[in-house]
Amino acid sequence: MLTRNLLLVGLGAILVAAALPPIMGDSAAPQCPQSPAGIVPVLAGVRIPDAVLFSPQGKQVMLPRLLAVKPTVLVVFGGSWCVYCEKELARLQTIEPELIRLGYQIVAISPDSPEALQKGLAGKHVNYQVYSDMSRTVSSDLGVLYYVDANSRAWLDMGQWTGNNVSAQPEWQLPDPSIFIVGTNARIQFEHVGAAYGKPIDPSELLGAAKCLAERK
Repeated sequence: MLTRNLLLVGLGAILVAAALPPIMGDSAAPQCPQSPAGIVPVLAGVRIPDAVLFSPQGKQVMLPRLLAVKPTVLVVFGGSWCVYCEKELARLQTIEPELIRLGYQIVAISPDSPEALQKGLAGKHVNYQVYSDMSRTVSSDLGVLYYVDANSRAWLDMGQWTGNNVSAQPEWQLPDPSIFIVGTNARIQFEHVGAAYGKPIDPSELLGAAKCLAERK
């Protein structure tokens, strides 16, 4: 009788688990969907895994060490070729002084190569840090990476954004532009995914979240 009850309990647990959505663990890497519509970002509280980034000058930077310096507003964008991403970064600059006053650093990463980053930053005055995530490891770990479909590739071709300007080739994977607030322990505290493609974040919303998190300390 006891054995039968234990089997029933075990079966019930399996059925309940099957009905629940998967829980993203610290080390679990999301699958890369076929379009931005299939993106399932990691949840707040998840720790960003270790990764190596590159500065525009080609210097290696360990992401955990970078995040440990101070709380970070982490911006993931498609590249300097992306007009929508540039607009999002410009909006972010309007609240940059206030974010810095609150004790945050702003770090932007893209799949662009260091050389492409240098070219994109030429002649621009930016106070935030920009790094290359050529392997798209960070974008993948955050669950914001997707495959560029044929229609989007044709659109990029028409804009002459492929070839040397888009480091998504030959894999054709790009991140959905997103903004995260990350603690010095590398854990995500706030996120807004799809910041450029039709879902831009209101700078006041981001600043409000940053203020709330800063006040908790």
